[in-house]
Amino acid sequence: MNLLKNKKFLTIALGIFIALIMVSSVLNITSSNNQSRVKYKSYSFTKTDNGWLLFKDNTKYLLSFNPVELENVEVPNLNFNQLNFLEKIYISINPEENTRSTIAEFQRNIRLTPTLVTSCFIDVTQCSDLPLKTCNDTTSSIGVIIFKESNESEISFNNNCLTISGSIIESTKAVDKLVLKSLGVM
Repeated sequence: MNLLKNKKFLTIALGIFIALIMVSSVLNITSSNNQSRVKYKSYSFTKTDNGWLLFKDNTKYLLSFNPVELENVEVPNLNFNQLNFLEKIYISINPEENTRSTIAEFQRNIRLTPTLVTSCFIDVTQCSDLPLKTCNDTTSSIGVIIFKESNESEISFNNNCLTISGSIIESTKAVDKLVLKSLGVM
């Protein structure tokens, strides 16, 4: 009789244990899903291994930061459409600076139709085969986008010249905010 009671107790205890594991498993999935999705206004951002994914107007945008992380980032209102009326845009860099990730973020999410040409804004050895282009070289049909590494973040757009400067993280945040503002998300 004692063996029967112990067996019944073990069966009930094992059932409760399995139920607790299942409940905690469901709770963990729910909390990780909350961390992998961010709702912002009427938009849904999904965390992937490569960044935050947004679908808008049947187009996919992949950002490094979600909009909640960008709320305090200040950027001007820019109309990228006017860049698309240019014949050519020079993407001007200093190869000695680490701006690759910011440039990649920009080119992945801001679709420009003019011919893009890599150039340098400073004369260094790595630029010997590239044109030197600064804001002084813009015209009504030629634009320049300068990516600079800097201690202070700044974005400006004057006379077909867009300058994006800052640390890697801050300038990437600024690009993401520009993208979301141009899409009307922020």
